[in-house]
Amino acid sequence: MEPVLFLLRLIVGFLAIVVPGALTVGLVEIRQPGRGQGTSSSDSLAQTEQQLRSVLLAVTWGAGIIPTLAFFLKLFLEINVSFVTVAGTSVVYSAVAAAVLARRAGTEAVLQLLDPRFLWRGCPPTVRKVLLAAIGVGVLYFLKYDRSLAFNESCIYTTALTATGHQNPEVRLLFENIQDARLGNTGVLAGFVGLFQQFGFRILYGVCGVLLALGGWVITQAVLPSSGAAAHRWSLASWGGWFGLFFLPMNPLVNGIPLLDENLLALSFGVALVPYLRARPAWFVAGTIFALAVTMRHVLILALPATLILVAASPMRRKALTRYLVAFVVFTLPENLHHALAPSIGSVFRFESNPQYPAFPYTVLGMDFSWQGLLNWPFHDTIVRTPGNPFPTFIRWPLHLADNLGLVLFALMLIGLVVIWRQASRTEAAFWLLWWGPVQASLAVQEAWDVPNKMGVIAIVFVSFLVWTLHGAAFVLRRPRLGGGLVLALVVVTWLGAVGIRDWRPPVDTRYYQVYPGERQEYSPRVEDKAHRITSLSPLPDFARLNRFGTFLSARKFVELAADIADPSIEVTRHAWGWFPLEPPPAGEAVTIELDLQRPVYGRTDLLRVIPQSPGSDDDTIPVIDLVDDPSMVVMPGMQVGWDSKPVMLYAARSDDVTMLQLFFVNPRELSRDRPFADPDAIEQCKLFLLLGGLEGDCERWKTRKPSGLRVRFRIREGAVSFASTVNRSAQKVLLWKGHITDTEVRLQEPVEPWHN
Repeated sequence: MEPVLFLLRLIVGFLAIVVPGALTVGLVEIRQPGRGQGTSSSDSLAQTEQQLRSVLLAVTWGAGIIPTLAFFLKLFLEINVSFVTVAGTSVVYSAVAAAVLARRAGTEAVLQLLDPRFLWRGCPPTVRKVLLAAIGVGVLYFLKYDRSLAFNESCIYTTALTATGHQNPEVRLLFENIQDARLGNTGVLAGFVGLFQQFGFRILYGVCGVLLALGGWVITQAVLPSSGAAAHRWSLASWGGWFGLFFLPMNPLVNGIPLLDENLLALSFGVALVPYLRARPAWFVAGTIFALAVTMRHVLILALPATLILVAASPMRRKALTRYLVAFVVFTLPENLHHALAPSIGSVFRFESNPQYPAFPYTVLGMDFSWQGLLNWPFHDTIVRTPGNPFPTFIRWPLHLADNLGLVLFALMLIGLVVIWRQASRTEAAFWLLWWGPVQASLAVQEAWDVPNKMGVIAIVFVSFLVWTLHGAAFVLRRPRLGGGLVLALVVVTWLGAVGIRDWRPPVDTRYYQVYPGERQEYSPRVEDKAHRITSLSPLPDFARLNRFGTFLSARKFVELAADIADPSIEVTRHAWGWFPLEPPPAGEAVTIELDLQRPVYGRTDLLRVIPQSPGSDDDTIPVIDLVDDPSMVVMPGMQVGWDSKPVMLYAARSDDVTMLQLFFVNPRELSRDRPFADPDAIEQCKLFLLLGGLEGDCERWKTRKPSGLRVRFRIREGAVSFASTVNRSAQKVLLWKGHITDTEVRLQEPVEPWHN
């Protein structure tokens, strides 16, 4: 009976998204009855673009706005987001929209929109192909959703489950800042959880793939006529849309985001904005979509001037600005109230992450000001870099982009940035530059970007990169000799520049240790390794980068999908980072292993070995810590190593699934330090250990063992083992080795930096 009920939930949840989205398209089409900016409606290309633009809006509205409206009930009325509230919101919205549409265009128009055969019947063949391709991308996203990466511990997941009442029932989200989660993500996530339970996370991830694919095709087709390649327009139109459809969701920078996060959500739900600003103005709709994207990633507010350029270019300038800004202000009001009312934020001009930092003084153009963040030059007096990063953030951004796209696409993008100014309208060229420029500039001067997902923030403006790449390709097609020569020259110059800067090391930002007092100093070999990796640029996109947080395509993901279908209920059980819930093998017989800390752990996979059981076969004077008969947590403080400036503190414990060992680089005397701007003390350190191991425990009770040397032995069970070396314990930044233990050996994989929000 349970599978049947869940199938009914899926069907009703699907309708709760699709129906209001379809009716919204009807309202927009009635408001804007024209067919594509001076192009005849009989033109199949224009008809294809218009229909796919409508589908894009329907999915964006139904999957984004409807769940958010249900979330507002939680914010203001303390009504938990649930299947009933989301479905009820959908029904009420759909009824109002249907009534308005029937009054404008008749009941027949409403029935036609709700006929499932309407879109498919009589539409151009390209529409069908694009829809099938977009669904295919969505299915890939659905399948590659990664439950091994602390999926149920991220800030936006925790806040979404708070909104649904599964966690923290005492918390009032309007007045509290939970783990710095932006509420735009929370509303959409909570809505999908309410509709589809645990399965909602995976379904929403698949929806992001569909939105990106549709958005890539629609935006590409919208800019093709103005690409300045008239002789090649039709050839570009034949493949350009397909390039956009696959390039936007499948490039390594975007596709490498292994699960739902703020960057992916803001990009996915923001792609519908551009078509409804540029090709078919619908100002209230556009303002609402932009507001949703801004509440997902607040730095996107800096792209507001770009949108206002297109709004102001409308013949109905005053009415357009009014509708657009009213929608934007109304829909961002709940987030602004949250910023003002949450005590840890306290102002609409502060972001959720600002309270993490003390206020540092800065000077620019002779004016003094303070900011709760680590700004680099020109606001800081010298160029600095975050400890552990080889370059300042403003250097890492272009290298990161070139590393993910490859040198050829990077060169086409640079060419397109120039070409669009020479061949497109100034309004369009200014829009794409201002959509990207202020966001990029604000990110470029910020340091302390040492958590894996932070370098993905630039993905929120990736549409600009798509458009510039397309214009660059159009130029090369039209003038192959000149264009090909420019591509080759830019490839060589970029490669030489990356190699030339490889050994440049500005001073470390010492303010970092004011924010995170007591943290370890950077480990030089790791910094040099990171510098070599990010400056070793390839001509084409490096899809091997997709494995940098774990295995990108793993058969385990299909196993976990089957488990999700069998039990879609909300999962609150912790799982060890880096392990799929069903991946660890059953615990076997007891064995003794040895952890070797005599040499640096970075770059090694021989950290652990099995000690033979026969007496006298090895040094029997080393004591063995028993995690079999007594699996409670063990802490070994103050181990002095010769390869790091900090003493090593070793934690060890055994859960039902994994044996967890973790190094913290910290002086035990510093654990009692008062930290007003970061994780405070040994309890927080212990919580990080439990989080990594998927362990449940009491951080006020553990066994302390005095270290006897840098070779430490444990009696544990055969099976799964995790070893973590902490880079920054306050930022929960670690390197993680996964391994399997048999009675004869330990097989450790190469370490990864686990993704986490």
